[in-house]
Amino acid sequence: MKKTLIWHVLILIVFSASSGLCLEIDMKTAVENGIKNHESIKASKETEKQKEYSLKKAQADRLFTVKGTYSYARLKETPVMKTQGTELESADKDNYSWKVTLEQPLFTGFALTSSQDIAKAETINAELDTKTAELDIAYKIKHAYSDLFLALKIVEVRMQTLETLEAHKEDAKKFYDNGLVPLNDLLKAEVSVSEAEIELDKASAALKSSASKLNILMGKNPGDPVEISPLKEPKPFEKKYTELEMEAFSNRPEIRLLKTNMEIADLSKKIAGSNYYPKIYLSAGYEQNGEDYKASDNFHTNSHNASVGVMAEWIFFDFKKTGSSVKSAEYAKRALLENLGELKKNIAFDVEVSLRNIKVAEKNIATAKKSISQAEENFRITNIQYKKQTTTSTEVLNARTYLTTAQTGYFRALNEYWSARADLDRSSGRIF
Repeated sequence: MKKTLIWHVLILIVFSASSGLCLEIDMKTAVENGIKNHESIKASKETEKQKEYSLKKAQADRLFTVKGTYSYARLKETPVMKTQGTELESADKDNYSWKVTLEQPLFTGFALTSSQDIAKAETINAELDTKTAELDIAYKIKHAYSDLFLALKIVEVRMQTLETLEAHKEDAKKFYDNGLVPLNDLLKAEVSVSEAEIELDKASAALKSSASKLNILMGKNPGDPVEISPLKEPKPFEKKYTELEMEAFSNRPEIRLLKTNMEIADLSKKIAGSNYYPKIYLSAGYEQNGEDYKASDNFHTNSHNASVGVMAEWIFFDFKKTGSSVKSAEYAKRALLENLGELKKNIAFDVEVSLRNIKVAEKNIATAKKSISQAEENFRITNIQYKKQTTTSTEVLNARTYLTTAQTGYFRALNEYWSARADLDRSSGRIF
């Protein structure tokens, strides 16, 4: 009951200047808030939309285009045509013209289809980037949540330490007033209280910083009120390394991202090699030329005309520009293949290290828990002995230091466990 009261008092201390309703959240809720609200996730989703429109543009590049032109020119002299010494007007000084043209690519050496496939792959990459950003935010929030829990617990320990040391100072003062202990015993007790107050101030400042960090990662204002659920002692972690490694290779978006980039490199090679083929376009047009702004009146030639045609272009020589572009794409893919091999090794290593840290933290939790029981009993006995004047103030202060160290060590072990779990989740490509 006392610990629960201290826990809620700590929350009030951290946010005494804050206002508004504060609901207790667990780690899962904190991660969900971060994925929903953090700016980096929102930016990734905007990039997804951008790539969707890039795909639409690539699809439109394969369809026909219609464009129109309009022009006007005023000539200084009236154009004439000379025939057997006779000059005849061939055009008016005012020349108006407009034209509508339709163009449809028929064959571009697979450049347009490859560009469309690249745009599709880039939309997939944008989604994978968002998943990577979500994993990163979840990883940071889990660490921040665990750090906030540790900061809360350290403040709790520092408050308990200060409380017991103040009680010891009162005992020392009574004994000194009655001439039972020397002055230096009282001075030692007073110094220990001052040091405990300094440590509590430091812990309180760290607590506020940890809370602000978690708020920022959840997409909130640094000073917003936040109350977290206490982290519990974990059950033994049962998953094996081989299972986790396979899960990581299957889930990690970075692996799929590199594989998609290799597909893009293949498509880039096709685009680079499109110059080995002719490019063929269909065109159709309608135009009018005249002496008024509508280009409809023309007394010298026909005012309108239409055309349909096919155009082909083929590059026969470009100083190995095409071949160099093809080779560049080939080597880009080779580089990505090497990067993929390195990434898999690093992922396997990260999974191994995280799993090892989890096992170490589990042992440390059990050891630290036992140390707390021993340190509590040691302090209880030493304190009783001091009150009976069978031991010194130094022994009481040392016993309290041992207890503070044991309590802090236990909560640090809990923090290390949940931090290692966050590391393993990130390495395995899991949010939860």
